[in-house]
This record gives sequence, structure tokens and C-alpha cells, in this order.
Amino acid sequence: MNKLAGRLLIPVLTIAITLVNCKSGGEQLPVTDQLTVEARPVLEKEILTTIHTSGILQSSAATKLSFKIGGIVEKILVRESETVTKGQTLAELKMTEINAQVEHAKTAHDKAIRDYERAKTLYDGSAASLQQKQDAESGLQIAVSNLNIAEFNLRYAKITAPENGKILKKLMEENELVDAGYPALVFGSTDKSWIIKAYLTDQDIIRVHYGDTARVRFDAWPEKSFKAVVSEISEAAEANSGLFKVELRLVDKPSRFISGLVAQVDIFNSSQQRCLFVPISALVKADSDSGYVYIVQNDTANSVPVKIIALYENEIAVMGSLQKGDQVITAGAPYLKDGDRINVAPTEVAKMEVGQ
Repeated sequence: MNKLAGRLLIPVLTIAITLVNCKSGGEQLPVTDQLTVEARPVLEKEILTTIHTSGILQSSAATKLSFKIGGIVEKILVRESETVTKGQTLAELKMTEINAQVEHAKTAHDKAIRDYERAKTLYDGSAASLQQKQDAESGLQIAVSNLNIAEFNLRYAKITAPENGKILKKLMEENELVDAGYPALVFGSTDKSWIIKAYLTDQDIIRVHYGDTARVRFDAWPEKSFKAVVSEISEAAEANSGLFKVELRLVDKPSRFISGLVAQVDIFNSSQQRCLFVPISALVKADSDSGYVYIVQNDTANSVPVKIIALYENEIAVMGSLQKGDQVITAGAPYLKDGDRINVAPTEVAKMEVGQ
């Protein structure tokens, strides 16, 4: 292209652009740095808040069973997770030494009876003093007590099920030497209720009340949920974790529960709480239970941090520096920066919500 052709091309392009503008109306749109967005008002509603946590399932009557006396374990007649009935023998000690103690007590008891009868006969015939008779009577009482102790120890040289239940854990094996009172088996009653032990933070514990209902789920039954109620609330934090323990009693349960199952728990707060609601599309920069929204202030977008309380289908319950009626930006919010100039486009939805 020669220089003359280049000089002629610039005026031709200018004329072409002018003609296009004339065909489109002859008016040029003004240049602006404002972004057009949509906004909706912040609403205030009363909701029942939900507290999410996890816990461990166990029997409300988990008991450690032990032998009354020490000795060598002869038999353990049950396995872990085995169902047992009330009065069923669960474990026994070797009885050789214990039976010998009972026989010794019986022999001493029989001798004490003969000594007392002889002393009484002699006393009645004035051949023995009152003191001799009283000493024989005291000896008999001691012998009776020793025999009762030996027979009591004999009865508790074996462990029996206190009621219908299940063996949760076996703590010793046969032929082990055990001390008196040392736990041998952990027993859980099936006649009593099942509970879930869970732990909450200080922010959640103050929102929980006795009798609050809960929904419980287990991985073992993924398609089912179970009802529960809050039955116990700790008044002090655990020393190690700083968390507060709560217990939930299961209202309904399947035919087979196993102690130690992990439960996912949703506790429904019985007292209603007033919360602010914003559309889901207004939330930006969300991270866990926190995020930001932009509100309209003097034709500019200003970011406000919020804490997410609950998530619903089309809106979110939040807490933060928002106020009822604030205009929160929805369409266009992800493209904004703090302080951007904006132009709010009217929407029918926003008009309806303002009218509420």
C-alpha cells in the first residue's frame, strides 16, 4: 500500500463508523465505570437451629462385672458380642481353694455348736460358770459369721448376668490369676435404653436444652434415621478437650445395635432464633461456615463478613453486621471488589420482598 492509499483509508473508516452510528439511532451511549447488578433486601425470620455433631453409641447400663474374690480363672463361658439372659453363668474361678475354705468354715461351725451345747448343759447343771457359757456362745456366733462369709464367697466365685444383655468386651482369659474386684467382663443391658455420647463446643452447648429432639444416622443403616432426645447435659468441660458432653437417648432402634457404632447427630434446638436471611447467590468467598456478601451503600459495593447458621434451598441464614432491609447484591456479586461503583437494576422479586 502506497502513502496516498493510506491517507485515503483513514477518512473512509471514520465515515463508515459515523454511518453505523447514524443507522443505530445517531446517539452514542455515555461511557461509565459503574457495574450493573441486582440486589435483594435482607430478611429476618424465626428458625429452629440445628447443631451437627458426632457421637458413640453405647448401652445406658454398661457395667463392669468382676469376681468377689481373687483366684485363677477356670472358665469364661461367653464370647464378645454374645447375647445372654438374666442369671446365666458367664465365668467361673477354680473352686479347689474356695471349696476348702467353705469346708473349713463348716467344720469350725459344727465344733462351735457342740462347744456351746456342752457349756449350756454344764451351766444349767451348775458345773460351768456364766462366763464359760457366754464364751461358747460368742464362739458360735463367730463361727456362723465365718461360714456365711465362706458361702457368700462361694456364690460369687462365678459371674452371672444381672439381667438380659450382651457381652461388650472380655477383659481376661482362662487360667489368668485375678485379684478380687478386678473387671473381667463389660456387660451391656438390652432391657435398658441405648444412648449416644457426643461432645459440643461452648458455642453449641448453650443452645442445647433437655428434651431437644435429634435425628441420628449410622453408616450401618445409611438409608435410615432414628429419633433421639437430649437426656443429659454436662455442666463442666472435659479437662483434655475443653468440650462439653451431652447424652442423647434413642427413642427407636433397630433389632440389633452394637456398642461403639459411630453416629452422625443433628440436634434440633427447641427454642426459636431470629436470623437474617440472604439469597445463596449473594454469598461470595465462602470458607467452611463463614463468607462475605456485598451490600449497596451510596451506589458502591461494600463487603460484609457473615457466619453461616443454616443452609436452605434458595437462601442462607446468617449472622453478622447486616441489618434487616439492607440491600444485598445477588447477580454480579462474584465480579465485585470492595468499593466498586454500581448501578442497581430493579427486579420484581426485590419489589415483592420489600412489600413483605
